[in-house]
Amino acid sequence: MEKRNILFGAAFCAVVIAAGLAYYLMRGGTNAEKDVFYETGGIDEISDEFDETAVGSPPLIKVHIIGEAAEPGIYELPEGSRVSDVLEMAGGALEDADLSINLARPLRDGEQVVIPKQGEAVAQDTENASININTASRRELTALPGIGDVIAGNIVDYREKNGDFLRKDDVMNVDRVSEKLYADIENKINIGE
Repeated sequence: MEKRNILFGAAFCAVVIAAGLAYYLMRGGTNAEKDVFYETGGIDEISDEFDETAVGSPPLIKVHIIGEAAEPGIYELPEGSRVSDVLEMAGGALEDADLSINLARPLRDGEQVVIPKQGEAVAQDTENASININTASRRELTALPGIGDVIAGNIVDYREKNGDFLRKDDVMNVDRVSEKLYADIENKINIGE
């Protein structure tokens, strides 16, 4: 009889332990285990996919600064930045830089900013400056918004193979000069009229 009570008690304890374990597992474990779950792929990982800094941030543009800047190169800035902003990112101006250029001018994506030496004229600093696409060098063409070395080279190559442009919009026949790019440069180019 005593043996039977011991077995009954042991079975009862096993059932209670199993029920407790089942309840524990269904409840989701301890807070410490929940913390481990969250830190290794739970809610924290999901929330990392949502970048709060991206909400309401202006889009970024890329600008190439050359000339008398301490660290010339390509810089990424928020849209709406000014020439002074990219010059600051490039380490400031060198001693012989001509800072009479318009440092407050807004920047456009893909443009090249030239910081000239004192006494050196740069077409891009005059808002109404117009570049003759029939005679401009590659360097002069890169002063136009959205035109880098590759497209400037394409314009010069096209001109050498096909002769002068007869109309300004003929520049759209050049590889990589889209309607959008043409709209950006239309008022800044001429054909020597």
